Amino acid sequence: MSLITDIFKQELEYIKDKNIRDLVIEALNKVSSGFLVSPASTSGKYHSSHSLGNGGLVRHTKSCVYMAKLITDLEFVRKALNRYEIDYIISASLLHDVCKQGINWESSKTVFEHPRLVWNLNSREEMTKSNIYHWERINFMISTHMGQWNTNKHPDNTNNGRMLPKPKTLSQFIVHLSDLLASRKHIEVDIFTKEEMLGYIIEGVEDYFYSVIVPSRDELNKTE
Repeated sequence: MSLITDIFKQELEYIKDKNIRDLVIEALNKVSSGFLVSPASTSGKYHSSHSLGNGGLVRHTKSCVYMAKLITDLEFVRKALNRYEIDYIISASLLHDVCKQGINWESSKTVFEHPRLVWNLNSREEMTKSNIYHWERINFMISTHMGQWNTNKHPDNTNNGRMLPKPKTLSQFIVHLSDLLASRKHIEVDIFTKEEMLGYIIEGVEDYFYSVIVPSRDELNKTE
């Protein structure tokens, strides 16, 4: 078990279908270590204090999955959705921000197109036909998680004016709502003890340092 799958062990257990769970694990194992040590909001404006600072994005993600689990456990929701749709919702909630600052965490701020980048973590060529369908459904829900905040308004960005899709189905709406609730400043979900989170941050920082910072520094020294 990798560090990131260990962190999300409980959330992965919510996904009942093994094929869907394995797809999510495969994607998680390709996520940049930067995800583990980053805050949920690079500006600090749009998330609770619980989700800021080192490991904030991990705490936000766990909170988002917690909200999704609460909603999908409701009787009327379970009557409206089949078991696969519920697994897709949990999966999308878990993966929705894993490319928030780029696939390789190359940006210093949120990448506008990040809901569309998650698709690239798994190779379509290596999937069975049924797994391609599962992966498409998960990404269908991730693609709309920004909801009404779907327009790029940064004038210095090449994607200025571009729009992401809004939720149209109940499943898409639940993923968006879970993300929204998990980011509200007056709602905090106690996911980790401080000691547990510190341990994960230390491991994540070390991994990020040796896999990203050191190679970049060595490459820079070659050009000097």
